[in-house]
Amino acid sequence: MPAASLPDDVLTTIFDTMDVRTLCNCSHISRHWRATARHHPTFWKTLSISDRNLTLGTVEFFLDRLNARTGDEEIISLTLRFTRAHCLLMRDLVIPAVATHTRRCEKIVITVSGLATEFVWPLFSIAAPRLRVLRVWVLDADACPHNVPALMFNVAAYSSLEYVVLEDVPLPQGLKPVAHTIKSYVVKYSYFVACIREALAWIPRTHSFGVQIDTSDLWPPTTSIDRLLVENYPFLAHVTRLIVHDDRLLRLPVCTLVPVMGIHMSAPRPNAVLRVLPPGSLLCMSLRTTIYHTTRRGSPTQRQRGVLTATNVDRTVIRCCHGLSVAHMTSRTFLGQLVATERLVLLDVELHTGFLQMCRHLYVLPQLRVLCVVIDGLQDGTGDNIDYGRLGCPTLRTLAFERANRVTSVDITRAVVEVFIENSLNLEDGANLDIILRDVRMSGSESAGGRISRVRHQAVAVERAQPGELTEQMIITRLAWMFSE
Repeated sequence: MPAASLPDDVLTTIFDTMDVRTLCNCSHISRHWRATARHHPTFWKTLSISDRNLTLGTVEFFLDRLNARTGDEEIISLTLRFTRAHCLLMRDLVIPAVATHTRRCEKIVITVSGLATEFVWPLFSIAAPRLRVLRVWVLDADACPHNVPALMFNVAAYSSLEYVVLEDVPLPQGLKPVAHTIKSYVVKYSYFVACIREALAWIPRTHSFGVQIDTSDLWPPTTSIDRLLVENYPFLAHVTRLIVHDDRLLRLPVCTLVPVMGIHMSAPRPNAVLRVLPPGSLLCMSLRTTIYHTTRRGSPTQRQRGVLTATNVDRTVIRCCHGLSVAHMTSRTFLGQLVATERLVLLDVELHTGFLQMCRHLYVLPQLRVLCVVIDGLQDGTGDNIDYGRLGCPTLRTLAFERANRVTSVDITRAVVEVFIENSLNLEDGANLDIILRDVRMSGSESAGGRISRVRHQAVAVERAQPGELTEQMIITRLAWMFSE
């Protein structure tokens, strides 16, 4: 059968595997393929356009996809970046076309400069009854001449809104409050700080709440960020997830009660974080590093940051510090106050960013039962001895080695494991350990002997974020194997 004569159902199944670029190339094979491709969701459902290096051909392609399906039941997701107010293609062609399809949007992501807001704000005067996700960032907000229209897509009249992120969006007074409880609300203000009160009043109920405010411009000057939230967000005590960017907020009573909390700071004060850890119960902790991809002056950059996660053994209370400076996370003050605690029973830690530092400081973890060390390799113990310093863990029963994500494979020997145990762990006399190898290969005997009672192998599941899944919950899911030990 000629390819151009494939039945619609077969052709649609093939198109399901393609990205939009490949799909468009296939649309040139025949009229039948073009018609089928234009009706495929990959072609018209998720749309994005930016004024960066924008050409007339790019605009025409965007408009062709935008107009491929026009029925109100054909829901679309739209990402729009308009940061150059003098871009006539965006102003005269893209924005008017988007206005006629706003009612179909279930997701709107807008990044706009202050000067370009006068062309984008009219979109907010159009009702979007199906809108579930709204994210708006205003760049160079000091150049923004007007507030956003008070209608705000008329989301208050519907119950579809679920996720909202506002960054330096100038909100007018008197916005009609959203009556239902949404899933997540994030507000960030460094310029239009006075608008924080309108932002809090607009969406008074949410399960997950994130806040970042530059309080230096608040009036009166004595206004504190925690007082501002208490006075303007009466439903703060009902959130189930709270994200803060200022450790001064950790003195709020809600911070000790909320089930899930994220602290996004490079160097939070350890005593402030200690205040909100699960009280009076045994603790499980993870110290990992991750790579943050950012753009600085138009060039992509990478930064290594630390992530500390703490939870109780029931996993009902989760505290997560994101974006930590690695130097701060591995400092004696941070480790000594937060990690080297008598309540710690499970510890997941990278070899070079946490474990070695704890050994060198000779910390003692009297109740530690399971230790997972993330490695990209271990030194060969047949030559020079490994001298890390010794971590006191008299109750340790399980030691795991896990392959670091940055390497594709890790190979170690039985001899180096025995040297590692002898030189870095201060165990109870006569204690033997279960060894778990998580995507780590070990050469040599796996039979019991010395400090090793048995050896087991585990595969590490590939982490894939699901839509709407919380970062903190993903980390706890990754550590679930430790709770069964």
